[in-house]
Amino acid sequence: MNSNQTRNIKISLKNFVYILVFCFSPFSMFSQSQTKNTTQQEGVSLIRINSETQTEQVLSNHVETKEPPKRVDQKKGTWSFQWGYNRDSYTQSDINFHGPGYKFTLKDVVAKDKPERFNPSVYLNPSLWEIPQYNFRLTYYFTDRFFLAFGQDHMKYVMSRGQAANIYGYI
Repeated sequence: MNSNQTRNIKISLKNFVYILVFCFSPFSMFSQSQTKNTTQQEGVSLIRINSETQTEQVLSNHVETKEPPKRVDQKKGTWSFQWGYNRDSYTQSDINFHGPGYKFTLKDVVAKDKPERFNPSVYLNPSLWEIPQYNFRLTYYFTDRFFLAFGQDHMKYVMSRGQAANIYGYI
């Protein structure tokens, strides 16, 4: 095995572990967490019982906890998860190669992405998760404005065949 193959295997295993973590973690952590409202409304009710012989007044203090409904823009303490498939386009690129005995650059290379045609047996099969171009994002909101997001964009950069490119460096 050369170094590129071992590097690709390490990256594939790392990505596989990420997918396993997200697939088998409890989904309750992705749901919206309820934040407790510290303001409580106090109410004093006055109850009167009238009877023929006596009138009794009872004062009762009770606390009603009323949590206002959460608005869409209130994200503090919540998780979000996104998954999707994508397309991309690239401008002309410079590609660098270096190793023992060579170091060169291909200038102004034309490339494109390589999406898989939609086929449910590919897109919905967990063992083939690396074939389609995908992206996912897991986000935790510390406040309504500040969050921490972990994500992965899996794209395929494929050089167009039959193009002439300038080479700079040594082989």
